[in-house]
Amino acid sequence: VSGSDIYPYRANAAAIAKPKRGYQFISWSDGNLEERRNILVTSDTTITATFDHIQHHIHVMTMDTTIGTVTGGSIYNMLDTATITATANYGYAFAQWSDGKTANPRRVVVLEEKTYIALFTPLSYEVTALSDNETMGSVIGTGSYYYNTAAVLVAVPNYGYEFSHWSDGTTDATYNLHVACDTTVTAFFT
Repeated sequence: VSGSDIYPYRANAAAIAKPKRGYQFISWSDGNLEERRNILVTSDTTITATFDHIQHHIHVMTMDTTIGTVTGGSIYNMLDTATITATANYGYAFAQWSDGKTANPRRVVVLEEKTYIALFTPLSYEVTALSDNETMGSVIGTGSYYYNTAAVLVAVPNYGYEFSHWSDGTTDATYNLHVACDTTVTAFFT
């Protein structure tokens, strides 16, 4: 605050309230809301400027809560440090924040209202499809698949043989396996 001094009677005293970085001027003790003001001096006068933190909202979100969640979104004082965290659900991994940063948890200095979106990617799992006897038939479909997708496995019997069943009891030669983890299945031929 500037403007404190000794002034002659009926002079105009200029009072200025200058907030420091991260703060804002609220009001003078006499209710005046102007940061810069003139006061007509008629007696000894004391006025006090009130300041408060500038606050900003930090938003954290995910595009799909079935693949991951986020924490740390709130209203913070300017220049505070917010810690934001992304937690992947089973079958997914945290990839990055929408601004390309990969730290998790992440500390951000609050300078303005900001939104951070957590991006997740599905994990890949190995599906191994085997034949109980390569002489009788083979299997197509072994490979890496993303979580929550279907691995299409096909049992192909050789001439003179037929497909019987998969190791889990499924009897269709074309098997749509829901991928949830590393999995091995075996085709049986007769």
